[in-house]
Amino acid sequence: IHEVEESLTTIYTARNTSGEERVVTIEHPRRYPYELFDTSHPTESTSDKASWLLPVPARGEAALRVRERRLIERREEIRSLSMEQLRRYLQERMLDQATVTELRDVLALYGRLDDIAIRYGQLEAQRQRIYEQQTQIRGNLDVLEKEGEEGELRTRYITTLADTENRLVALQEEETALREEETQRRAELDERLQNFGTR
Repeated sequence: IHEVEESLTTIYTARNTSGEERVVTIEHPRRYPYELFDTSHPTESTSDKASWLLPVPARGEAALRVRERRLIERREEIRSLSMEQLRRYLQERMLDQATVTELRDVLALYGRLDDIAIRYGQLEAQRQRIYEQQTQIRGNLDVLEKEGEEGELRTRYITTLADTENRLVALQEEETALREEETQRRAELDERLQNFGTR
């Protein structure tokens, strides 16, 4: 998040020449869209002015500093936005409906690309488990006889080994489809980001 703000500082000074403490009322105009910050809380506040009571010591001075700021620019990395933030920006009229719709589409693409990356990891984990299973089966096949009960067990192992090969082929097909989808989604995302705000 990157914000650029403009701030104004006004200093009110009061001088008391009498021999007793006095309390002066300071009235400061409200300037929309500026908001007060780093300033003592006003004693009274309306839509067009804020007031403070400023004690001034006998034969002395007192000062009140009023600071105001307004947001000029706010930038957020699109990927860091949530749908809830978009709803809030729309409600607060920081963004219009067309921009929110565009951002939702972009976030959906980022979300799908994240899902694809997660699925890649899952496919690789499954592939490693299958390789381990195949290694174990091959080790068992090496010590089994081809006849009798061991022959039947050997046949079951061979069938299981063939099944693992089929599963590896299915994983490879899914990964190929995911890579194609990833390429399409990235191209769509690049296009949307390049044309953002022009639709």
